[in-house]
Amino acid sequence: MKRLLVATVAALPLVSVLLLARPVVSAAPVVAFGDFSLTALVAGARTAGDVGAAGGLVTLETGSGWVLATLDGAPSGFVRAAPYEPGPLIRTLVGQANDAAGQTVLTVPDAEAAFPGPAKDDLAAVPETTAGPLVVSGGSATARAAEGAVSGTSTGAILDLAGLVAIDGSTSVVRLSGDKAKGAVTATARTAIARVSVAGVLELRNVVATAAVSALGNEHKAEAHLSVGTLSVAGQEVGLTDDGLVVADMPLLPGTTIAQATDAANSALAAAGISVAATAALRHTGPREAAADTGGVKITVATPDLPGGIAANRLELVLGSASLTETDLPADRPPDVGTVDQPVSGVPPTTTVTPGAPGAPGSPATVGPEVAPVASSYQLLGRRFGPTAALAAFGVWQFLTLGSVTLYSLVDRRRRLSLREGAT
Repeated sequence: MKRLLVATVAALPLVSVLLLARPVVSAAPVVAFGDFSLTALVAGARTAGDVGAAGGLVTLETGSGWVLATLDGAPSGFVRAAPYEPGPLIRTLVGQANDAAGQTVLTVPDAEAAFPGPAKDDLAAVPETTAGPLVVSGGSATARAAEGAVSGTSTGAILDLAGLVAIDGSTSVVRLSGDKAKGAVTATARTAIARVSVAGVLELRNVVATAAVSALGNEHKAEAHLSVGTLSVAGQEVGLTDDGLVVADMPLLPGTTIAQATDAANSALAAAGISVAATAALRHTGPREAAADTGGVKITVATPDLPGGIAANRLELVLGSASLTETDLPADRPPDVGTVDQPVSGVPPTTTVTPGAPGAPGSPATVGPEVAPVASSYQLLGRRFGPTAALAAFGVWQFLTLGSVTLYSLVDRRRRLSLREGAT
């Protein structure tokens, strides 16, 4: 009993230390960036192809709810937000017309901001405008740029393309931010379309796409999501899967079965020369990069050729397209060492993403292994002790506690021997 009591008393300080002492771990050092780059290209709808067979084909590369933004650690940033993007061809023609006139005679309604440069721009409204087979009406845009942050928003009310496609209510929002000293960058994007009608046969409502990429030191994240509220063909609500259009679990038109409704929906699309599919979303992260692409709903329309050899309409439409890329370099990264045959490039790795299709990531940079944080001191009842002092105190206590038990054993043995000699 006495031995148990002594052992318990000896163990009390050790148990107390285990319960009360806490290692004080030095915070992991901030991984500052030597440079970073963010890009964003977002559109509620993108169109491409040749449209307007009856009056002469027009090659279009347009869109609604369009936002293009870039940000880097130079620092510099740029954002352009357009309710309706007319495409590079029309922008080039507008620029040539203004150069020839020596003044601005044509404009493309959008909002632009840059850093360094004009910090903000706003577009209040877009009047109804007709350009060949394209008719647009209504919309607004904002653009903001500052050191370490850019943002843009755009809305487009109506876009009608030669009676083939009608797009109502496109809205896009993009925000980019970065801080080299903190080693933190973030890019977010959201685009939505209220309603899309294709050739009077296919209709989609509430198409929403969201994407985000971020980097904090060596940690990179990427997210991309796409959803469609409802999709209907010739009035029959359908679902879109990897196997194509399905009518299972959808309300049926009166007097039809699931098989009949499915066949009727696919036949209606085929007769109108329409195909529809969902492009897979992309989420990619690497040691020094991240990329997110929502893919989108891809719709193609191909009408038969007209008599006399006149080419038909060929149109490609992508809904819910948001593409974000991020690359960075740590501030303490050693410089590249070149050779005579392989000079130093100094170009950071990049990630290339084509909107509406999975991107191809570039070669990731090589970084060293992460080192786990080490306890630099210990804290007991509010007082901090260094590793040396803690080790010395532990050694002294071990000596005292073990020595006490040993001394007690010697004394107890001497006492028992004395009692035995007295008994004899």
